[in-house]
Amino acid sequence: MRWICLVGAVVGVGVGAEASACSIVVTHEPTPYEKMRRARETIAEAAAVIDGEVIAPYRSEDEPAVVRAEHVLKGPAKVEFKVAAPTSCHEAFTEVGLRARMVLYGGPDVYTAPDTQTEARYEDRVLKSDRRKVWPWTPAPKPPAR
Repeated sequence: MRWICLVGAVVGVGVGAEASACSIVVTHEPTPYEKMRRARETIAEAAAVIDGEVIAPYRSEDEPAVVRAEHVLKGPAKVEFKVAAPTSCHEAFTEVGLRARMVLYGGPDVYTAPDTQTEARYEDRVLKSDRRKVWPWTPAPKPPAR
């Protein structure tokens, strides 16, 4: 009987840890119309949309990532944006050098970049800007080998 209780306790700890991770359940594949509608809503609700490069990594809520904006497609014309990750469903931007199109919420001092679950090509159509041409995604540079 003790063994069953121990297994239950261990399983309970594992489930609790997994439950804190961001989980998104997709019940059906959205139609192109639904994807476009969601992209329009995402862009309309965003405080800013930028093409940016992470110049200081996210460390904690007190030390958000700093992103240098190359293009500001929506929002304030700032050179740098601070981006926090209050939950596991937000991008943390921990890799210096990461370049990407970012949909930001909140502000004006600190923004967040939640996982919007929209598709890039639909967002680009709404913005009338093809990220593949104006700001191609590049992975963060690999650290030098030791």
